[in-house]
Amino acid sequence: MTQILSAPIVARHVDSYNLEPLMLGLFVEALSTVVFAFTKSYGAWCFARAISGISSSCIISSGFLHVQRRFANDPEGMGQSMSLVATGIIMGVTFGPPLGGLLYGISEPLPFLFLICLICLCALLTYMLSLRLPPDITDKADSVKETNEEFKSKLKKLLYDPNITITLLSLFCANAAISCLEATFGLYMDKQFGFTVEQIGMLYIIGAVPSVIGSKIAGDLGNKHGRWKVVWVGMVMQGGFYALGPKDNFPVEITSLIGLGLGMGLVDGCAPALLAQRAGSHHDGTGIVYTLNTMAVQGGFVFGPLVGSAIMQGMGFGKMSAVLGLAMVAVSPLMIVNRNMPLPGEEGVEFSKVGDGEIDEEL
Repeated sequence: MTQILSAPIVARHVDSYNLEPLMLGLFVEALSTVVFAFTKSYGAWCFARAISGISSSCIISSGFLHVQRRFANDPEGMGQSMSLVATGIIMGVTFGPPLGGLLYGISEPLPFLFLICLICLCALLTYMLSLRLPPDITDKADSVKETNEEFKSKLKKLLYDPNITITLLSLFCANAAISCLEATFGLYMDKQFGFTVEQIGMLYIIGAVPSVIGSKIAGDLGNKHGRWKVVWVGMVMQGGFYALGPKDNFPVEITSLIGLGLGMGLVDGCAPALLAQRAGSHHDGTGIVYTLNTMAVQGGFVFGPLVGSAIMQGMGFGKMSAVLGLAMVAVSPLMIVNRNMPLPGEEGVEFSKVGDGEIDEEL
Protein backbone atom coordinates (compact mmCIF):
# COMPACT_ATOMS: atom_id res chain seq x y z
CA MET A 1 0.00 0.00 0.00
CA THR A 2 2.81 2.46 0.78
CA GLN A 3 4.41 1.62 -2.56
CA ILE A 4 1.16 2.64 -4.29
CA LEU A 5 0.71 5.75 -2.12
CA SER A 6 4.31 6.91 -2.61
CA ALA A 7 4.21 6.38 -6.37
CA PRO A 8 2.78 9.85 -7.24
CA ILE A 9 5.59 11.56 -5.31
CA VAL A 10 8.21 9.43 -7.05
CA ALA A 11 6.55 10.07 -10.42
CA ARG A 12 6.65 13.83 -9.82
CA HIS A 13 10.45 13.89 -9.44
CA VAL A 14 11.89 10.82 -11.18
CA ASP A 15 12.43 12.57 -14.54
CA SER A 16 14.60 15.27 -12.92
CA TYR A 17 17.23 12.86 -11.61
CA ASN A 18 19.53 10.13 -12.83
CA LEU A 19 20.44 7.38 -10.35
CA GLU A 20 19.81 9.39 -7.17
CA PRO A 21 16.32 7.91 -6.55
CA LEU A 22 17.77 4.42 -6.94
CA MET A 23 20.46 5.15 -4.33
CA LEU A 24 17.84 6.69 -2.03
CA GLY A 25 15.73 3.56 -2.40
CA LEU A 26 18.70 1.34 -1.51
CA PHE A 27 19.40 3.46 1.59
CA VAL A 28 15.78 3.18 2.76
CA GLU A 29 15.81 -0.57 2.05
CA ALA A 30 18.96 -0.93 4.15
CA LEU A 31 17.27 0.97 7.00
CA SER A 32 14.24 -1.32 6.76
CA THR A 33 16.45 -4.42 6.87
CA VAL A 34 18.35 -3.13 9.92
CA VAL A 35 15.02 -2.79 11.78
CA PHE A 36 14.12 -6.40 10.98
CA ALA A 37 17.56 -7.61 12.03
CA PHE A 38 17.77 -5.93 15.43
CA THR A 39 14.22 -5.46 16.76
CA LYS A 40 11.46 -7.75 17.99
CA SER A 41 8.62 -5.22 17.96
CA TYR A 42 5.65 -5.85 15.67
CA GLY A 43 5.07 -2.10 15.36
CA ALA A 44 8.67 -1.58 14.27
CA TRP A 45 8.30 -4.41 11.74
CA CYS A 46 5.18 -2.77 10.28
CA PHE A 47 7.12 0.49 9.93
CA ALA A 48 10.03 -1.31 8.28
CA ARG A 49 7.72 -3.12 5.86
CA ALA A 50 6.01 0.16 4.98
CA ILE A 51 9.20 2.07 4.14
CA SER A 52 10.37 -0.96 2.16
CA GLY A 53 7.46 -0.25 -0.21
CA ILE A 54 8.70 3.32 -0.65
CA SER A 55 12.22 2.08 -1.43
CA SER A 56 10.87 -0.37 -4.00
CA SER A 57 8.98 2.39 -5.79
CA CYS A 58 12.18 4.49 -6.01
CA ILE A 59 14.39 1.59 -7.13
CA ILE A 60 12.09 0.22 -9.83
CA SER A 61 11.11 3.59 -11.34
CA SER A 62 14.67 4.95 -11.39
CA GLY A 63 16.17 1.66 -12.56
CA PHE A 64 13.88 1.20 -15.55
CA LEU A 65 14.25 4.89 -16.50
CA HIS A 66 18.04 4.57 -16.47
CA VAL A 67 17.89 1.54 -18.79
CA GLN A 68 15.60 3.48 -21.13
CA ARG A 69 17.99 6.45 -21.23
CA ARG A 70 21.02 4.22 -21.64
CA PHE A 71 19.53 2.42 -24.66
CA ALA A 72 17.56 5.33 -26.13
CA ASN A 73 19.18 4.77 -29.54
CA ASP A 74 19.22 0.97 -29.37
CA PRO A 75 15.61 -0.33 -29.26
CA GLU A 76 16.63 -3.99 -29.42
CA GLY A 77 19.21 -3.56 -26.67
CA MET A 78 16.61 -1.81 -24.54
CA GLY A 79 14.18 -4.70 -24.93
CA GLN A 80 16.81 -7.27 -23.96
CA SER A 81 18.04 -5.18 -21.02
CA MET A 82 14.57 -4.55 -19.64
CA SER A 83 13.78 -8.25 -19.81
CA LEU A 84 16.97 -8.86 -17.81
CA VAL A 85 15.84 -6.30 -15.21
CA ALA A 86 12.46 -8.06 -14.97
CA THR A 87 14.30 -11.38 -14.64
CA GLY A 88 16.27 -9.92 -11.74
CA ILE A 89 13.06 -8.87 -9.99
CA ILE A 90 11.45 -12.29 -10.48
CA MET A 91 14.62 -14.11 -9.35
CA GLY A 92 14.64 -12.05 -6.16
CA VAL A 93 11.02 -12.93 -5.48
CA THR A 94 11.67 -16.60 -6.37
CA PHE A 95 14.89 -17.38 -4.57
CA GLY A 96 14.62 -14.89 -1.70
CA PRO A 97 12.21 -16.95 0.45
CA PRO A 98 14.12 -20.29 0.33
CA LEU A 99 17.46 -18.52 0.82
CA GLY A 100 16.02 -16.49 3.69
CA GLY A 101 14.59 -19.62 5.28
CA LEU A 102 17.94 -21.41 5.00
CA LEU A 103 19.87 -18.53 6.59
CA TYR A 104 17.20 -18.01 9.25
CA GLY A 105 17.60 -21.65 10.26
CA ILE A 106 21.28 -20.95 11.01
CA SER A 107 20.70 -17.69 12.88
CA GLU A 108 17.67 -15.38 13.13
CA PRO A 109 19.48 -12.12 12.15
CA LEU A 110 21.61 -13.80 9.44
CA PRO A 111 19.29 -13.34 6.41
CA PHE A 112 18.92 -9.64 7.22
CA LEU A 113 22.66 -9.15 7.77
CA PHE A 114 23.28 -10.86 4.43
CA LEU A 115 20.78 -8.50 2.78
CA ILE A 116 22.42 -5.44 4.36
CA CYS A 117 25.77 -6.46 2.87
CA LEU A 118 24.16 -7.09 -0.52
CA ILE A 119 22.36 -3.72 -0.48
CA CYS A 120 25.56 -1.89 0.47
CA LEU A 121 27.36 -3.58 -2.43
CA CYS A 122 24.57 -2.54 -4.81
CA ALA A 123 24.70 1.03 -3.49
CA LEU A 124 28.47 1.17 -4.01
CA LEU A 125 28.19 -0.12 -7.58
CA THR A 126 25.37 2.34 -8.29
CA TYR A 127 27.45 5.23 -6.97
CA MET A 128 30.42 4.19 -9.11
CA LEU A 129 28.12 3.96 -12.13
CA SER A 130 26.70 7.44 -11.43
CA LEU A 131 30.23 8.91 -11.64
CA ARG A 132 30.68 7.47 -15.13
CA LEU A 133 27.40 8.49 -16.75
CA PRO A 134 27.90 9.96 -20.23
CA PRO A 135 26.78 13.57 -20.83
CA ASP A 136 23.87 12.57 -23.07
CA ILE A 137 22.26 10.77 -20.10
CA THR A 138 22.99 13.38 -17.42
CA ASP A 139 21.77 16.17 -19.69
CA LYS A 140 18.36 14.53 -20.00
CA ALA A 141 17.76 14.76 -16.26
CA ASP A 142 19.19 18.27 -15.98
CA SER A 143 16.88 19.52 -18.75
CA VAL A 144 13.69 18.37 -16.98
CA LYS A 145 12.56 21.15 -14.64
CA GLU A 146 8.78 21.06 -14.83
CA THR A 147 6.03 22.75 -12.86
CA ASN A 148 3.20 20.93 -11.14
CA GLU A 149 0.87 21.86 -14.00
CA GLU A 150 3.29 20.46 -16.56
CA PHE A 151 3.57 17.24 -14.55
CA LYS A 152 -0.22 16.91 -14.34
CA SER A 153 -0.52 17.48 -18.09
CA LYS A 154 2.13 14.81 -18.77
CA LEU A 155 0.42 12.34 -16.43
CA LYS A 156 -3.00 12.99 -17.99
CA LYS A 157 -1.59 12.41 -21.46
CA LEU A 158 -0.17 9.06 -20.33
CA LEU A 159 -3.44 7.93 -18.76
CA TYR A 160 -5.40 8.90 -21.88
CA ASP A 161 -3.10 6.88 -24.13
CA PRO A 162 -4.74 3.47 -24.71
CA ASN A 163 -1.38 1.88 -25.59
CA ILE A 164 -0.17 2.75 -22.09
CA THR A 165 -3.34 1.93 -20.16
CA ILE A 166 -3.94 -1.44 -21.87
CA THR A 167 -0.34 -2.50 -21.22
CA LEU A 168 -0.72 -1.45 -17.58
CA LEU A 169 -3.93 -3.50 -17.45
CA SER A 170 -2.00 -6.57 -18.64
CA LEU A 171 0.50 -6.10 -15.80
CA PHE A 172 -2.32 -5.64 -13.31
CA CYS A 173 -4.05 -8.85 -14.45
CA ALA A 174 -0.85 -10.92 -14.53
CA ASN A 175 0.17 -9.93 -11.01
CA ALA A 176 -3.38 -10.12 -9.61
CA ALA A 177 -3.58 -13.70 -10.87
CA ILE A 178 -0.26 -14.77 -9.37
CA SER A 179 -0.92 -13.01 -6.05
CA CYS A 180 -4.36 -14.64 -5.85
CA LEU A 181 -2.69 -18.00 -6.38
CA GLU A 182 -0.15 -17.26 -3.64
CA ALA A 183 -2.96 -16.42 -1.21
CA THR A 184 -5.01 -19.57 -1.88
CA PHE A 185 -2.70 -22.26 -3.29
CA GLY A 186 -1.10 -23.22 0.02
CA LEU A 187 -4.45 -23.65 1.75
CA TYR A 188 -5.77 -25.81 -1.07
CA MET A 189 -2.68 -28.06 -1.28
CA ASP A 190 -2.75 -28.55 2.49
CA LYS A 191 -6.44 -29.44 2.47
CA GLN A 192 -6.52 -31.52 -0.74
CA PHE A 193 -3.17 -33.35 -0.60
CA GLY A 194 -2.01 -32.87 3.00
CA PHE A 195 1.25 -31.20 1.97
CA THR A 196 3.58 -29.65 4.55
CA VAL A 197 4.72 -26.03 4.45
CA GLU A 198 8.13 -27.11 3.09
CA GLN A 199 6.53 -29.16 0.30
CA ILE A 200 4.26 -26.28 -0.67
CA GLY A 201 7.29 -23.98 -0.79
CA MET A 202 8.99 -26.33 -3.25
CA LEU A 203 5.88 -26.31 -5.43
CA TYR A 204 6.11 -22.51 -5.65
CA ILE A 205 9.59 -22.92 -7.12
CA ILE A 206 8.17 -25.22 -9.82
CA GLY A 207 6.06 -22.29 -11.04
CA ALA A 208 8.71 -19.65 -10.40
CA VAL A 209 11.55 -21.17 -12.46
CA PRO A 210 9.53 -21.06 -15.74
CA SER A 211 8.66 -17.45 -14.85
CA VAL A 212 12.38 -16.59 -14.71
CA ILE A 213 12.95 -18.36 -18.04
CA GLY A 214 9.97 -16.58 -19.63
CA SER A 215 11.14 -13.14 -18.57
CA LYS A 216 14.65 -13.86 -19.87
CA ILE A 217 13.52 -14.89 -23.36
CA ALA A 218 10.80 -12.22 -23.56
CA GLY A 219 13.23 -9.53 -24.70
CA ASP A 220 14.45 -11.44 -27.76
CA LEU A 221 10.95 -12.64 -28.63
CA GLY A 222 9.62 -9.08 -28.41
CA ASN A 223 12.39 -7.78 -30.67
CA LYS A 224 11.68 -10.43 -33.30
CA HIS A 225 7.89 -10.72 -33.25
CA GLY A 226 6.57 -7.57 -31.56
CA ARG A 227 6.33 -6.90 -27.85
CA TRP A 228 2.56 -6.58 -27.79
CA LYS A 229 2.23 -10.06 -29.29
CA VAL A 230 4.49 -11.54 -26.60
CA VAL A 231 2.46 -9.88 -23.85
CA TRP A 232 -0.78 -11.12 -25.46
CA VAL A 233 0.53 -14.70 -25.70
CA GLY A 234 1.74 -14.48 -22.10
CA MET A 235 -1.70 -13.40 -20.88
CA VAL A 236 -3.40 -16.23 -22.80
CA MET A 237 -0.91 -18.76 -21.44
CA GLN A 238 -1.21 -17.52 -17.88
CA GLY A 239 -5.01 -17.43 -17.98
CA GLY A 240 -5.38 -20.72 -19.84
CA PHE A 241 -3.09 -22.70 -17.56
CA TYR A 242 -4.62 -21.00 -14.51
CA ALA A 243 -8.03 -22.33 -15.56
CA LEU A 244 -6.66 -25.80 -16.41
CA GLY A 245 -8.31 -28.55 -14.37
CA PRO A 246 -9.25 -30.70 -12.62
CA LYS A 247 -7.28 -29.21 -9.75
CA ASP A 248 -7.49 -32.34 -7.62
CA ASN A 249 -5.31 -34.14 -10.21
CA PHE A 250 -1.72 -33.57 -9.10
CA PRO A 251 0.01 -33.87 -12.54
CA VAL A 252 -2.53 -31.39 -13.96
CA GLU A 253 -1.79 -29.01 -11.08
CA ILE A 254 1.96 -29.18 -11.76
CA THR A 255 1.37 -28.57 -15.48
CA SER A 256 -0.81 -25.59 -14.56
CA LEU A 257 1.93 -24.09 -12.38
CA ILE A 258 4.57 -24.45 -15.10
CA GLY A 259 2.43 -22.87 -17.83
CA LEU A 260 1.15 -20.13 -15.55
CA GLY A 261 4.70 -19.19 -14.49
CA LEU A 262 5.97 -19.12 -18.07
CA GLY A 263 3.08 -16.88 -19.14
CA MET A 264 3.69 -14.45 -16.30
CA GLY A 265 7.38 -14.28 -17.21
CA LEU A 266 6.51 -13.30 -20.79
CA VAL A 267 4.19 -10.52 -19.58
CA ASP A 268 6.52 -9.10 -16.92
CA GLY A 269 9.56 -9.45 -19.17
CA CYS A 270 8.10 -7.62 -22.17
CA ALA A 271 5.57 -5.09 -20.81
CA PRO A 272 8.16 -2.61 -19.40
CA ALA A 273 9.94 -2.43 -22.77
CA LEU A 274 6.58 -1.93 -24.49
CA LEU A 275 5.82 0.95 -22.12
CA ALA A 276 9.29 2.39 -22.76
CA GLN A 277 8.79 2.19 -26.53
CA ARG A 278 5.50 4.08 -26.31
CA ALA A 279 6.85 6.61 -23.81
CA GLY A 280 9.88 7.24 -26.00
CA SER A 281 7.87 7.81 -29.17
CA HIS A 282 4.94 9.80 -27.75
CA HIS A 283 5.75 11.08 -24.26
CA ASP A 284 9.34 12.43 -24.37
CA GLY A 285 10.71 9.31 -22.69
CA THR A 286 9.20 10.16 -19.31
CA GLY A 287 9.95 7.89 -16.34
CA ILE A 288 6.45 8.44 -14.95
CA VAL A 289 5.37 5.41 -16.96
CA TYR A 290 7.50 3.14 -14.76
CA THR A 291 5.87 4.51 -11.64
CA LEU A 292 2.52 3.65 -13.23
CA ASN A 293 4.02 0.23 -13.95
CA THR A 294 4.79 -0.16 -10.24
CA MET A 295 1.27 0.95 -9.28
CA ALA A 296 -0.29 -1.58 -11.69
CA VAL A 297 1.82 -4.43 -10.31
CA GLN A 298 1.21 -3.57 -6.67
CA GLY A 299 -2.48 -2.88 -7.35
CA GLY A 300 -2.69 -6.43 -8.68
CA PHE A 301 -1.05 -7.76 -5.52
CA VAL A 302 -3.64 -5.94 -3.40
CA PHE A 303 -6.65 -6.80 -5.54
CA GLY A 304 -5.83 -10.44 -6.32
CA PRO A 305 -5.85 -11.97 -2.82
CA LEU A 306 -8.98 -10.06 -1.76
CA VAL A 307 -11.06 -11.15 -4.75
CA GLY A 308 -9.52 -14.61 -5.07
CA SER A 309 -10.03 -15.50 -1.41
CA ALA A 310 -13.67 -14.36 -1.57
CA ILE A 311 -14.34 -16.44 -4.72
CA MET A 312 -12.56 -19.47 -3.25
CA GLN A 313 -14.67 -19.36 -0.09
CA GLY A 314 -17.86 -19.25 -2.14
CA MET A 315 -17.00 -21.54 -5.07
CA GLY A 316 -13.87 -23.51 -4.23
CA PHE A 317 -10.32 -23.41 -5.58
CA GLY A 318 -11.08 -25.07 -8.92
CA LYS A 319 -13.91 -22.75 -9.91
CA MET A 320 -11.99 -19.72 -8.65
CA SER A 321 -9.08 -20.66 -10.91
CA ALA A 322 -11.39 -21.16 -13.89
CA VAL A 323 -13.17 -17.82 -13.37
CA LEU A 324 -9.98 -15.77 -12.97
CA GLY A 325 -8.10 -17.62 -15.69
CA LEU A 326 -10.84 -17.27 -18.29
CA ALA A 327 -11.31 -13.61 -17.33
CA MET A 328 -7.64 -13.02 -18.10
CA VAL A 329 -7.95 -14.75 -21.47
CA ALA A 330 -11.02 -12.62 -22.24
CA VAL A 331 -9.13 -9.39 -21.47
CA SER A 332 -6.02 -10.33 -23.49
CA PRO A 333 -7.34 -9.30 -26.99
CA LEU A 334 -7.26 -5.68 -25.81
CA MET A 335 -3.51 -5.83 -26.53
CA ILE A 336 -4.46 -5.44 -30.22
CA VAL A 337 -4.55 -1.70 -29.52
CA ASN A 338 -0.73 -1.85 -29.74
CA ARG A 339 -0.76 -3.45 -33.19
CA ASN A 340 0.50 -0.29 -34.94
CA MET A 341 3.67 -0.14 -32.89
CA PRO A 342 6.63 -1.17 -35.10
CA LEU A 343 9.12 -3.89 -34.31
CA PRO A 344 12.11 -2.60 -32.32
CA GLY A 345 14.87 -1.50 -34.66
CA GLU A 346 12.64 -1.01 -37.69
CA GLU A 347 13.80 1.94 -39.74
CA GLY A 348 11.60 4.30 -41.65
CA VAL A 349 8.53 3.39 -39.61
CA GLU A 350 6.73 6.22 -37.87
CA PHE A 351 5.13 5.35 -34.56
CA SER A 352 1.35 5.70 -34.67
CA LYS A 353 0.41 9.15 -33.43
CA VAL A 354 -2.98 8.91 -31.79
CA GLY A 355 -4.97 12.10 -31.52
CA ASP A 356 -7.68 12.83 -28.99
CA GLY A 357 -10.48 11.76 -31.31
CA GLU A 358 -8.70 8.54 -32.25
CA ILE A 359 -8.15 7.75 -28.59
CA ASP A 360 -11.86 8.00 -27.93
CA GLU A 361 -12.62 5.84 -30.97
CA GLU A 362 -10.17 3.10 -29.98
CA LEU A 363 -11.39 3.11 -26.38
